[in-house]
Amino acid sequence: MPVSGREAAELGGAGPPGYPRAMSRFRATLRARLGPRVRTRLARRGAECAEHRDRVAGLREDAAALAARVTAVEATLQRLRADQELWSQPFHGEMTIDQAWRRHPGAPGIFARFHLPSCDTCAVRHDETLAEAVTAYDLDGEALLQALNSLLGES
Repeated sequence: MPVSGREAAELGGAGPPGYPRAMSRFRATLRARLGPRVRTRLARRGAECAEHRDRVAGLREDAAALAARVTAVEATLQRLRADQELWSQPFHGEMTIDQAWRRHPGAPGIFARFHLPSCDTCAVRHDETLAEAVTAYDLDGEALLQALNSLLGES
């Protein structure tokens, strides 16, 4: 039984006579015949991979944009839930000025009657509560809340 070159090398021999030269020619022939095909296929696969990488990058950008949009929608939904809970209650001192301003379309008129006509443009309207505004502007808090809550009875 003939011994392969690897087996001969493992056994410490040089292999059958002419083996190294035959293998060298065989490798050269394989490279000559398969080299262009392999390079062509590799080039095609490389182009396909680049196309897929570009697509994946685009999908990642789309996913990031969607995630940002979902975050914005969730924030809006949270605000609407808070508004729904808020709007099921009468006006009260712990309401922010912005919440009170949005609670009823007649609220700006009540604020104007109490000499607070510009609350919709005030920088602290999202943080300042009605109770804090009553204290800061020395207003009659009970009268303000009564006037605001009278709007709810008209609806």
